[in-house]
Amino acid sequence: MSVIGHGVEIVTSSTRPASPFDGMQIYETDTRKTLVYNGSAWVEVSDLDNVGAVSDSTGFGVRVFTNEAARDAAITSPAEGMVAHLTTPTEVTANWTLYKPASIKTVYNGSQWVNTTFCGSLLTAGSYHTNTNFANLFTGSNYTPPRITIRTGAVAEVHIFGNFFGGGSGQGEITCSVDGTNNNAVRTPVNSSFTYRTPSSGIRAAGSATWVVTGLTPGLVSFDLCARRIGGSTVEGAPFAVFARGLV
Repeated sequence: MSVIGHGVEIVTSSTRPASPFDGMQIYETDTRKTLVYNGSAWVEVSDLDNVGAVSDSTGFGVRVFTNEAARDAAITSPAEGMVAHLTTPTEVTANWTLYKPASIKTVYNGSQWVNTTFCGSLLTAGSYHTNTNFANLFTGSNYTPPRITIRTGAVAEVHIFGNFFGGGSGQGEITCSVDGTNNNAVRTPVNSSFTYRTPSSGIRAAGSATWVVTGLTPGLVSFDLCARRIGGSTVEGAPFAVFARGLV
Protein backbone atom coordinates (compact mmCIF):
# COMPACT_ATOMS: atom_id res chain seq x y z
CA MET A 1 0.00 0.00 0.00
CA SER A 2 1.21 3.50 -0.81
CA VAL A 3 -0.13 7.03 -0.61
CA ILE A 4 -0.19 9.72 -3.28
CA GLY A 5 -1.45 13.29 -3.35
CA HIS A 6 -3.43 14.19 -0.24
CA GLY A 7 -4.34 10.93 1.46
CA VAL A 8 -5.42 8.81 -1.54
CA GLU A 9 -4.24 5.27 -0.81
CA ILE A 10 -3.12 3.06 -3.69
CA VAL A 11 -4.58 -0.45 -3.31
CA THR A 12 -6.21 -3.21 -5.28
CA SER A 13 -9.79 -4.39 -5.03
CA SER A 14 -8.60 -7.24 -2.78
CA THR A 15 -6.41 -5.10 -0.49
CA ARG A 16 -8.80 -2.36 0.55
CA PRO A 17 -8.21 -0.94 4.09
CA ALA A 18 -9.68 -3.15 6.77
CA SER A 19 -10.82 -0.26 8.98
CA PRO A 20 -11.76 2.67 6.70
CA PHE A 21 -13.01 5.99 8.07
CA ASP A 22 -15.81 8.16 6.72
CA GLY A 23 -14.47 10.14 3.74
CA MET A 24 -11.40 7.94 3.20
CA GLN A 25 -10.29 7.75 -0.45
CA ILE A 26 -8.55 4.91 -2.30
CA TYR A 27 -7.43 4.20 -5.84
CA GLU A 28 -7.60 0.60 -7.09
CA THR A 29 -4.89 -0.21 -9.62
CA ASP A 30 -6.68 -3.29 -10.95
CA THR A 31 -10.06 -1.61 -11.51
CA ARG A 32 -8.68 1.89 -12.13
CA LYS A 33 -11.37 3.31 -9.88
CA THR A 34 -11.21 5.99 -7.19
CA LEU A 35 -13.55 5.25 -4.33
CA VAL A 36 -14.65 7.00 -1.15
CA TYR A 37 -15.91 5.35 2.02
CA ASN A 38 -19.28 6.87 2.94
CA GLY A 39 -19.42 5.42 6.45
CA SER A 40 -20.89 2.07 5.45
CA ALA A 41 -19.64 1.18 1.96
CA TRP A 42 -17.08 2.06 -0.71
CA VAL A 43 -18.62 4.23 -3.44
CA GLU A 44 -17.04 5.27 -6.72
CA VAL A 45 -16.18 8.98 -6.75
CA SER A 46 -18.15 9.59 -9.94
CA ASP A 47 -21.32 8.37 -8.21
CA LEU A 48 -22.14 11.73 -6.63
CA ASP A 49 -25.74 10.78 -5.91
CA ASN A 50 -24.48 8.30 -3.32
CA VAL A 51 -21.44 9.99 -1.83
CA GLY A 52 -20.97 13.44 -3.28
CA ALA A 53 -17.20 13.35 -2.82
CA VAL A 54 -14.34 14.64 -4.92
CA SER A 55 -10.72 15.28 -4.12
CA ASP A 56 -9.73 18.68 -2.76
CA SER A 57 -6.54 20.27 -1.45
CA THR A 58 -7.30 19.49 2.20
CA GLY A 59 -7.00 15.75 1.72
CA PHE A 60 -10.33 15.09 3.45
CA GLY A 61 -12.40 15.15 0.27
CA VAL A 62 -15.41 17.32 -0.47
CA ARG A 63 -18.82 16.03 0.52
CA VAL A 64 -22.09 17.33 -0.92
CA PHE A 65 -25.21 17.50 1.27
CA THR A 66 -28.61 19.12 1.10
CA ASN A 67 -28.29 21.20 4.28
CA GLU A 68 -26.50 21.67 7.58
CA ALA A 69 -28.50 18.97 9.37
CA ALA A 70 -27.61 16.34 6.76
CA ARG A 71 -23.94 17.35 6.89
CA ASP A 72 -23.79 17.23 10.68
CA ALA A 73 -25.53 13.86 10.79
CA ALA A 74 -23.01 12.37 8.35
CA ILE A 75 -19.86 14.04 9.71
CA THR A 76 -20.13 13.67 13.46
CA SER A 77 -16.45 14.32 14.24
CA PRO A 78 -15.20 16.89 11.71
CA ALA A 79 -11.52 17.76 11.52
CA GLU A 80 -10.15 21.24 10.88
CA GLY A 81 -10.01 21.93 7.15
CA MET A 82 -12.83 19.57 6.16
CA VAL A 83 -15.02 20.87 3.31
CA ALA A 84 -18.71 20.25 2.68
CA HIS A 85 -20.94 21.77 0.00
CA LEU A 86 -24.63 22.42 0.76
CA THR A 87 -27.21 22.67 -2.01
CA THR A 88 -30.16 23.96 0.07
CA PRO A 89 -28.69 25.48 3.26
CA THR A 90 -31.17 26.53 5.92
CA GLU A 91 -28.87 28.86 7.88
CA VAL A 92 -28.28 31.25 4.96
CA THR A 93 -31.18 33.70 5.04
CA ALA A 94 -32.02 37.07 3.53
CA ASN A 95 -34.88 39.45 4.28
CA TRP A 96 -35.20 40.40 0.59
CA THR A 97 -34.18 38.48 -2.54
CA LEU A 98 -31.58 35.86 -1.61
CA TYR A 99 -28.63 35.52 -3.97
CA LYS A 100 -26.45 32.43 -3.68
CA PRO A 101 -24.84 29.91 -6.07
CA ALA A 102 -26.21 26.41 -6.62
CA SER A 103 -24.26 25.23 -3.59
CA ILE A 104 -22.34 26.95 -0.82
CA LYS A 105 -18.96 25.85 0.49
CA THR A 106 -18.61 25.30 4.24
CA VAL A 107 -15.23 24.72 5.90
CA TYR A 108 -14.67 23.41 9.43
CA ASN A 109 -12.36 25.84 11.24
CA GLY A 110 -11.65 23.63 14.23
CA SER A 111 -14.67 24.70 16.25
CA GLN A 112 -17.54 25.18 13.79
CA TRP A 113 -18.49 25.09 10.13
CA VAL A 114 -18.08 28.44 8.32
CA ASN A 115 -19.87 29.53 5.14
CA THR A 116 -17.08 30.70 2.81
CA THR A 117 -19.28 31.44 -0.23
CA PHE A 118 -20.60 34.94 -0.93
CA CYS A 119 -24.36 35.13 -0.37
CA GLY A 120 -26.43 38.29 -0.49
CA SER A 121 -29.70 40.11 0.03
CA LEU A 122 -31.02 42.50 -2.66
CA LEU A 123 -33.65 45.21 -2.19
CA THR A 124 -34.93 46.53 -5.52
CA ALA A 125 -37.81 48.74 -4.33
CA GLY A 126 -37.17 52.46 -3.96
CA SER A 127 -36.36 53.37 -0.35
CA TYR A 128 -35.34 56.40 1.66
CA HIS A 129 -34.87 57.85 5.12
CA THR A 130 -34.06 61.24 6.61
CA ASN A 131 -31.57 60.36 9.35
CA THR A 132 -28.22 62.17 9.49
CA ASN A 133 -26.73 59.22 11.39
CA PHE A 134 -26.29 55.75 9.93
CA ALA A 135 -29.61 54.01 10.36
CA ASN A 136 -30.79 50.47 9.76
CA LEU A 137 -34.29 51.58 8.78
CA PHE A 138 -35.52 52.98 5.48
CA THR A 139 -38.82 54.75 6.18
CA GLY A 140 -40.06 54.81 2.59
CA SER A 141 -42.97 52.38 2.25
CA ASN A 142 -41.86 50.76 5.53
CA TYR A 143 -38.98 49.00 3.82
CA THR A 144 -36.20 47.55 5.92
CA PRO A 145 -32.66 47.54 4.49
CA PRO A 146 -31.18 44.35 3.03
CA ARG A 147 -29.83 41.88 5.59
CA ILE A 148 -27.89 38.65 4.97
CA THR A 149 -27.35 36.11 7.75
CA ILE A 150 -24.66 33.43 7.49
CA ARG A 151 -22.48 31.37 9.83
CA THR A 152 -19.01 32.85 10.25
CA GLY A 153 -15.99 32.60 12.48
CA ALA A 154 -14.35 35.73 13.93
CA VAL A 155 -13.65 37.19 10.47
CA ALA A 156 -15.87 37.83 7.44
CA GLU A 157 -15.72 39.66 4.13
CA VAL A 158 -18.61 42.01 3.41
CA HIS A 159 -19.60 43.81 0.20
CA ILE A 160 -22.29 46.50 -0.09
CA PHE A 161 -23.81 48.18 -3.12
CA GLY A 162 -26.23 51.04 -3.67
CA ASN A 163 -27.63 53.15 -6.50
CA PHE A 164 -28.73 56.25 -4.61
CA PHE A 165 -28.44 59.98 -3.99
CA GLY A 166 -28.92 62.63 -1.33
CA GLY A 167 -32.28 64.32 -1.70
CA GLY A 168 -32.43 68.09 -1.79
CA SER A 169 -28.89 69.50 -1.78
CA GLY A 170 -27.24 66.72 0.22
CA GLN A 171 -25.20 63.60 -0.30
CA GLY A 172 -25.99 59.98 0.52
CA GLU A 173 -23.64 57.54 2.23
CA ILE A 174 -23.89 53.78 2.86
CA THR A 175 -22.01 51.40 5.13
CA CYS A 176 -22.56 48.03 6.84
CA SER A 177 -23.68 47.19 10.34
CA VAL A 178 -23.11 43.93 12.19
CA ASP A 179 -26.02 42.33 14.04
CA GLY A 180 -27.90 45.61 13.98
CA THR A 181 -25.14 47.75 15.51
CA ASN A 182 -23.18 50.61 14.00
CA ASN A 183 -19.86 49.76 15.63
CA ASN A 184 -17.12 50.87 13.25
CA ALA A 185 -14.47 49.50 15.63
CA VAL A 186 -14.83 45.96 14.27
CA ARG A 187 -14.24 46.96 10.65
CA THR A 188 -10.88 46.63 8.94
CA PRO A 189 -11.03 48.10 5.42
CA VAL A 190 -9.91 46.21 2.34
CA ASN A 191 -10.27 49.34 0.26
CA SER A 192 -9.61 52.96 1.21
CA SER A 193 -12.72 53.73 3.26
CA PHE A 194 -15.41 52.28 5.47
CA THR A 195 -18.23 53.78 3.42
CA TYR A 196 -19.32 54.79 -0.05
CA ARG A 197 -20.58 58.37 -0.51
CA THR A 198 -22.20 59.92 -3.57
CA PRO A 199 -19.64 62.25 -5.20
CA SER A 200 -21.71 65.43 -5.06
CA SER A 201 -24.99 66.82 -3.75
CA GLY A 202 -28.19 65.71 -5.42
CA ILE A 203 -26.38 63.44 -7.88
CA ARG A 204 -27.41 59.77 -8.20
CA ALA A 205 -24.44 57.41 -8.16
CA ALA A 206 -23.92 53.66 -8.10
CA GLY A 207 -21.14 52.63 -5.75
CA SER A 208 -19.87 49.83 -3.58
CA ALA A 209 -17.42 49.12 -0.79
CA THR A 210 -15.78 45.97 0.58
CA TRP A 211 -14.40 45.22 4.05
CA VAL A 212 -12.84 42.44 6.03
CA VAL A 213 -14.82 42.51 9.27
CA THR A 214 -12.90 41.35 12.35
CA GLY A 215 -13.79 40.78 15.99
CA LEU A 216 -17.02 38.92 15.25
CA THR A 217 -18.62 36.51 17.69
CA PRO A 218 -18.53 33.16 15.85
CA GLY A 219 -21.92 31.78 14.93
CA LEU A 220 -24.85 33.07 12.91
CA VAL A 221 -24.08 36.71 12.08
CA SER A 222 -26.31 39.23 10.32
CA PHE A 223 -24.94 41.99 8.09
CA ASP A 224 -27.15 45.00 7.26
CA LEU A 225 -26.65 47.76 4.75
CA CYS A 226 -27.29 51.08 6.49
CA ALA A 227 -27.33 54.64 5.17
CA ARG A 228 -27.38 58.29 6.17
CA ARG A 229 -27.78 61.70 4.57
CA ILE A 230 -25.13 64.39 4.66
CA GLY A 231 -26.97 67.66 4.30
CA GLY A 232 -30.10 67.85 2.17
CA SER A 233 -33.35 66.21 3.22
CA THR A 234 -33.08 62.44 2.52
CA VAL A 235 -30.92 59.60 1.29
CA GLU A 236 -32.85 57.55 -1.24
CA GLY A 237 -32.54 55.21 -4.20
CA ALA A 238 -32.62 51.61 -5.44
CA PRO A 239 -31.37 48.96 -5.59
CA PHE A 240 -29.40 48.26 -2.41
CA ALA A 241 -27.54 45.02 -1.66
CA VAL A 242 -25.29 43.41 0.94
CA PHE A 243 -23.17 40.27 0.43
CA ALA A 244 -21.06 38.39 2.98
CA ARG A 245 -18.95 35.29 3.46
CA GLY A 246 -16.89 33.90 6.33
CA LEU A 247 -13.11 33.71 6.16
CA VAL A 248 -11.05 30.89 7.65
